[in-house]
Amino acid sequence: MNDRFPYDMAPREALVELLRRTEDPTVTPDNVTFEDMFFSPTATEPGRTFIEMVDKRTSRKKWYVYRRLDFRRVIGDGSIFHMLGRPSPASVAYEVNRARNMKLGQDDVSFSTTVIDVGDVNPFPYTFSALTGSYVYFGEAKLLLDVLDVTPFARLLETSALRYNENGTVRELEH
Repeated sequence: MNDRFPYDMAPREALVELLRRTEDPTVTPDNVTFEDMFFSPTATEPGRTFIEMVDKRTSRKKWYVYRRLDFRRVIGDGSIFHMLGRPSPASVAYEVNRARNMKLGQDDVSFSTTVIDVGDVNPFPYTFSALTGSYVYFGEAKLLLDVLDVTPFARLLETSALRYNENGTVRELEH
């Protein structure tokens, strides 16, 4: 059996897939619910995550045990992300999803649209934290956000760097 958590899926679907691989191949997102979650030893440094699941077909509760992944290992401290416009927790989450091909959702991180005051520091340090109730992640990663004052039509390379024309101007998408 493959007991590796499928981190490339949305959080709830990933947990259901892990259950399918390790416990019951007939489980589907429609016939299971998840309730209380506990961490051992703590919520910030869990070794194991214990989650109570309810099989709707039999109305039985069962504890399921698995490991969550540390944000610091997934994203990496000191990673630089380029942001267009005024950053918010939501725009940071969208950029991390785009740049790292992740599927962070509302259960994993904050998607607040409140603009972050960056002052005159660029790039500025930002602590990207997993929510305590995340099915998949725990902890935090210290990021550097480079706020770019360019058009939203700017073309980016695969590395999130701006793409430039031969004359040094930022290359734009057709609009």
